[in-house]
Amino acid sequence: MRIPKAGIAAIPAATQSRRTAIAQLFGLCGFAIAQPLFDLLSNAPTFFVAHELSGSDVVALALALVLVPPLAFTALELVASTLSRALGERVHLLSVALLATATALGPLSRLGPLESHGLVAAGIALALGAVFAVCNLRIGAVATFTTLLAFAPVAFLAWFVSTGPVGRLVAAGGAVAATGPRDEAPLSPVVLVIFDELPLNSLLAAPGRLDRVRFPHFAALADRSIWFREATTVSGYTPTAVPALLTGRLPEPERSPTAIDHPENLFTLLAGRYEIEAWESGTQLIPAHRPTGLSFARIAPAALDVGVLSLHATLPKDLATGLPPVGLRWGGFVAPKLRGLIRREGDRARRFRSFVDSIERSDRPRLHYLHSMLPHLPWEWLPSGERYRPNTQLGLNVTRWSQLEWWSVMGQQRHLLQTGFVDHLLGELIARLDELDLFEDCLLIVTSDHGASFWPGADYRGADRGIESVLRIPLFVKLPGQRKGRADDRDAETIDLLPTLTDALGLELPWPVDGCSLLDASCPDRAEKRFFTPGPRELPDDLLARSESLRRQLGWFGRGPWERVYAVGPYRGLVGRPAAAEPDSTLR
Repeated sequence: MRIPKAGIAAIPAATQSRRTAIAQLFGLCGFAIAQPLFDLLSNAPTFFVAHELSGSDVVALALALVLVPPLAFTALELVASTLSRALGERVHLLSVALLATATALGPLSRLGPLESHGLVAAGIALALGAVFAVCNLRIGAVATFTTLLAFAPVAFLAWFVSTGPVGRLVAAGGAVAATGPRDEAPLSPVVLVIFDELPLNSLLAAPGRLDRVRFPHFAALADRSIWFREATTVSGYTPTAVPALLTGRLPEPERSPTAIDHPENLFTLLAGRYEIEAWESGTQLIPAHRPTGLSFARIAPAALDVGVLSLHATLPKDLATGLPPVGLRWGGFVAPKLRGLIRREGDRARRFRSFVDSIERSDRPRLHYLHSMLPHLPWEWLPSGERYRPNTQLGLNVTRWSQLEWWSVMGQQRHLLQTGFVDHLLGELIARLDELDLFEDCLLIVTSDHGASFWPGADYRGADRGIESVLRIPLFVKLPGQRKGRADDRDAETIDLLPTLTDALGLELPWPVDGCSLLDASCPDRAEKRFFTPGPRELPDDLLARSESLRRQLGWFGRGPWERVYAVGPYRGLVGRPAAAEPDSTLR
């Protein structure tokens, strides 16, 4: 049978057309999907730490962002083409228009005039996408340009996996070496607990005085330890605040919270002579905790969360209100049970109690470390330990409170109630140490990575109104053999914790630090406090003396019995009273 010449020529022409269409989809998906996400995630290495992704996982996720979207569009076009060539061409035209629209929508939604007018921004982006699709169909130069964009995703991928903190996560190979001494001199056991998002103000009944009624176990700890009443954090953001605590160095915001970027830390210092029982949250500062290999179980929930982040980053704010909230979390936006960190933590109270149960006497010195994600939001516990299930963090737009004061008041109320439960858990820890006769022998340190602000319209953890409540943190140091407590009012900072810990153990730090031992009388008072958000910020000299956040807290919630915390609002006098037989006219 003779094949017509036209048919012979038509086969390569159709193949060439299909290849061009695939190249165009590959390039446009790179600009519409991969590049914005790479740009977002390159500045958020904590996302990968929180999802416990290995370097191989990161590369696999990045490859999926580059390959899966264009393959999905291509498959749709192939199905349409099998039905009708004309239908396939229309589907390609629509795909180009949608991808061009998505590419334009991101920058448009961040323009000041359009930021709160999502429908207008979407309409402009849709018009631009339609014009581009028509030009790509009818103008050869535009079609050639679109086809050449296929090389861009490869460059985006190479840049993402080879530069910055993400590049270091991908490139890191073997374990980080221990830096501490390895002799067998007797050392005291160490118990270090870092609470998350716990302001000192929440524990106070007055400046410099703990509320012994609401927080009896914090007060009992102060009676048996050194309470550094002027302690402050150097960062309001966990990925920089915790490394500062455990390295003694000021934050470097471009570094990830991992042993790769912080190889000289508490764990590598003590690895040679301590057994380490550590429960990390949001950091990977212990080299052995760094995940290896390739795991779909880790990648899948991360991919779901990337999709939510993509929509939040692309859509204008008013069009993103129906999406799963991102807030101050690093993952678990769609399916919290799939996320590695959430799966490991689960019930935060159960995790704390598991840590307490893990403490045992040992012939070798042990470091028991816990970074507890309490009383960090979500606020869901009462002081009694009863748990309720709030659907959302009302009044918080990511990290900023609503201008309506009642939202921040209600948020602080819930925070205080959850902090009451934290006090109860602290009591369980102290009871465990007493039960094992470890309390007197151990070095016990209880602190927080940072505080929080509850001012309407203010940044929840930033350099804004109420920053003194973000800065001020509890810091209790119970020395081995110490039986009587005392207060110390020196200008302590979180970078002083590691030098103080090593001084208490009689060790020397083998690397330079920015902090100093608070047990050393020569440790100088600082002329100013330092705060990184994400860069350093100079703070007014009288900032911490103002106590305006504490005055506001006491004005709303008072001190003493918990009934005063529940009794907020114009009808606070009704709390605790039996319900009247007849409706109270004042409530109508």
